[in-house]
Amino acid sequence: MYGQYLIELTSRCRDVLGRNLMGLYLQGSGAQGDYQQGKSDIDIVGIVSQPLSDQEKEDVCGRLEHSSLSVPAAGLDFLVFTQNAAQNPITSPNHELWFSTGETWKTSVEKHGDTTEHLIVFATCRERSRTLLGPEANELFAPVPRHLLLTALIDVLKWHQGRILDSFHDPGGQYSVLNACRAWQCAKEGQLSSKTDGALWVLSKEPQNTLVRDALALRRGERSQPLNAMEIQRFLGRVTGALTSRNPR
Repeated sequence: MYGQYLIELTSRCRDVLGRNLMGLYLQGSGAQGDYQQGKSDIDIVGIVSQPLSDQEKEDVCGRLEHSSLSVPAAGLDFLVFTQNAAQNPITSPNHELWFSTGETWKTSVEKHGDTTEHLIVFATCRERSRTLLGPEANELFAPVPRHLLLTALIDVLKWHQGRILDSFHDPGGQYSVLNACRAWQCAKEGQLSSKTDGALWVLSKEPQNTLVRDALALRRGERSQPLNAMEIQRFLGRVTGALTSRNPR
């Protein structure tokens, strides 16, 4: 798919970070068999033993920026965490670096910060990632407590509720719906699936759910017309309610 790119990215990260780099993992659609050429991005997570210096962060970004290493996808989303953060998940984990770049993406560098969304990254890395460097992911990523993961999924759905049919993040509306599907499946069955698998799970329960069916068609390139904003809002509200009822905190 983009194997040579991953080899070069791994080499450049090792050149900059040396022995501090403990592991590098491909997660998201590329590791879950759900990659859509021209639509999906490449999600990479790095684990370091010690915090990065500002110079190391700048050097990594410079080596991975699209003009230096062309991204063969919609974009690159690159996150770095310390080993301590990955092995001791808290409500809103801190990242060492959050970097994104691509041909049509505005390059973004965030040298520190935190968000509950990182817990979803931890869980998917532990359960469904591809190792590029270092040990298997379950050796570096601790299990995420269920109540923390549900809270993070609810936060993502609330984020989507404020960005329905957003011209950059989700112009067709399918990502809001498909992320809600995978969140719902996780709440019910305790596993984080791909967007496509989440939609298929919902359709196995609700075969007449045309919103989910249309969202899946958009993802597959079988439909071009955007989804209905009011229907998206209702679905997100329904799933958020289902997750909230299952969250003990």
